Amino acid sequence: MAAGLVSAAGTAEAQGARRFENTPTLSAFATYDSNILSDPAASVSGAGLTAEGSLASRFRFSSRTALSSELSLAAEKLFDAGEFDAFPSRAAARLSLERRLSPRTTLTARGGWSYSQRAGELLVDTGLEPGRIEAHQLTGSLDLDRSIGPESDVGLEYRVRRLALEEREAGLSHSLEGHWRRPVSQKTALELRLGAQVDDVSPGAIGSATLTRTLQHVVLSLRYARRQTAFSTGEDGRVTTDTIGARLDYSRRGLFLSAEPSLHRNERDGEAFDAISVRIQASIRVRAGFTLGSYYRYSTQEARLADPSEPDSVERHVFGAGITLGGR
Repeated sequence: MAAGLVSAAGTAEAQGARRFENTPTLSAFATYDSNILSDPAASVSGAGLTAEGSLASRFRFSSRTALSSELSLAAEKLFDAGEFDAFPSRAAARLSLERRLSPRTTLTARGGWSYSQRAGELLVDTGLEPGRIEAHQLTGSLDLDRSIGPESDVGLEYRVRRLALEEREAGLSHSLEGHWRRPVSQKTALELRLGAQVDDVSPGAIGSATLTRTLQHVVLSLRYARRQTAFSTGEDGRVTTDTIGARLDYSRRGLFLSAEPSLHRNERDGEAFDAISVRIQASIRVRAGFTLGSYYRYSTQEARLADPSEPDSVERHVFGAGITLGGR
């Protein structure tokens, strides 16, 4: 997250035209986590330091073909919190090949690998935080997109995903999803996505609707999504997740503010349990290549415990503040 506050760029030009671009980023953030294990019965808090580096590259073979890649690595040191140091705490590698088939049609192939000490960082479709559990994820996708007018497009995307949680059998899913986007007014756009997913249990439906309003310095998005999957929580049985969320972005003269609340309802075996998350982020570019930033994340989720005397919810507050070197 820290590395996403800003990016740095360096270019190498060939034959007078920009063809190759590198974007290195280095961040250091002081952090505080009120519930390191996301455990309702044994809350462990701690302050720490997180360092993250990334390198994004883009090579344009021609006016119709481009290759992009991104590598990132983060380390976390927690003070006075026992053995909870992590290197790496998360890592990722992504590769994307984009080919323009015609002036209005683009085909994009993507592949990626992600690792995290917190499985919840890879379970963004459920809002759940299983705790400090290692997770490995492999993804691939093929996206065909066609423009049908100004700011309007339709497309079809195939995705495959393999998710392995610590000490649990890996789950594999395939999905096919169509998407349609068009403006409904001069400053408002609507995007609809609908498809199906096949995983370890049986087929399930996936879909979402997003409404985006763009003003002079503000972008507001409202979103509803539903997803059915069998392995999102690493447990047996199908999980149906309904998500209602909003996002507000403000940017002006190097200042960036963002707020993103969301509510998730997960249903499994006739039982429902909710998760709420709020993410707030702020950054200001002091000068080219130097940015100050901070973030706050709040999450709470219902927990199903055998002992009714124990807390029935997991609550977590995370604060961070630091610097990011690099700038475009």
